Formats: sequence, C-alpha cells, structure tokens
Amino acid sequence: MRLQKIILLACCASLPAFFIFAPPEVFQPQPAFAAHGNFSASQFLSGAAQDTAAAPPAKYFIAIFSLGPAWQKDRPAHEQLYFKEHSANLRKWREEKKITLGARYSDKGMIVLSARDEAEARAWLENDPMVVNQVFNLEIYPFNPFYTGCIEKK
Repeated sequence: MRLQKIILLACCASLPAFFIFAPPEVFQPQPAFAAHGNFSASQFLSGAAQDTAAAPPAKYFIAIFSLGPAWQKDRPAHEQLYFKEHSANLRKWREEKKITLGARYSDKGMIVLSARDEAEARAWLENDPMVVNQVFNLEIYPFNPFYTGCIEKK
C-alpha cells in the first residue's frame, strides 16, 4: 500500500497544475462521447476516443502557367481575355487555403497548391477560363518540399 501511494504521488507530481487542480467534472466523459462506448479517462483526455476516420492528408502540387496560343502579345496581363475570372479563381482558392504560394517569374506564373491528389488539382486548374481558352498553357507537377523555410512578402 505504501508503494502505491509513492507511485501515485510521483505520477501526480509530473502532471501539469491544470490536472491537479481541475474540478472533478473535467475528468468526466461528456455526453457526446458516451455513444463511443467504454474508454479510459486517459483516452478521453488525449482525444484517442475521437473518430479517426479523417480525410487523407493533402499533397502539394506546383502549377506553372505559361503564355498560350490565345495570349494577346499587344496587351498587358490584366487586359487579357478571362483575366478577371482567373483572378477570381485564385482569390477563391486562397480563401479556401488551397494555394500555399503564388508567384510570377519571367513570363510565367506559378502556384503551389494542396489537394487530395493530382486528379483533384488538375480538375481545379484545367477548368480555369484562361486555361480552357488557351490564354495560358498549364503544367502540373507533384511538389514535395524538403525544407519549408520562411518567405515573407516584401
């Protein structure tokens, strides 16, 4: 019995203060979890009792937009056909957190986006009006960062 008390005290000493001083109701399963069956308090506190059937993790792809056959060389980018619709798509994808990074270089544009798979990424991008109407050519590649770094807008 004395050994059990020592072990209990040692375990309690390693817990954060929240667990030591929390009211008893914190440690009671909530009704929403009752339907999941029997589980221990440690599973409840760790979230292990939650449903683990989540969507597969997103993958990254790089999309490169180059000038297509319908690009009008005598007009700037913002005056090209379907530019407003293309910009609206980019804005929507940013708001939906699908685009991680976007940039222009030379006479090309590039975005890094996240999608479940290449088919999903391709479906979004190939339906962009500037791609459909051949103002832009589109290339899509898997993108596997090995260094995430930090890029700040200047």
